[in-house]
Amino acid sequence: MGLQQRVSNNNGTPTRSPNPLDNPNARQVSIRKFPKTGEKSDAILYRADHDGSITSYATYDNKGMIVKRVDMKRKAHNDITTPHVVEWGRNTKASDGVERVTSPRENPRKPRPNELQY
Repeated sequence: MGLQQRVSNNNGTPTRSPNPLDNPNARQVSIRKFPKTGEKSDAILYRADHDGSITSYATYDNKGMIVKRVDMKRKAHNDITTPHVVEWGRNTKASDGVERVTSPRENPRKPRPNELQY
């Protein structure tokens, strides 16, 4: 059973989480950095290594803007080892009224069980 199949519910009982790759908006990419904007609504982009294991993935909101990146296999960031999650913010108070992605302001955090689906 892979990591994605060993997620447990709140009382610790093992359950199988949905496979996010079943999402019709999920696609594998080979780019070094995930784009911040311009993706399909509710997209999931992911990178995989030579054996097909997911190394990182990014989720996007209904406007195609990045919400978070989950690194499964990468170097530590600010002493937070992998797996870890980097979350992007939003600037909703721009003078032109356009909502924009802001750089992560917080340190990476450890993932929640439902973020370890790969």
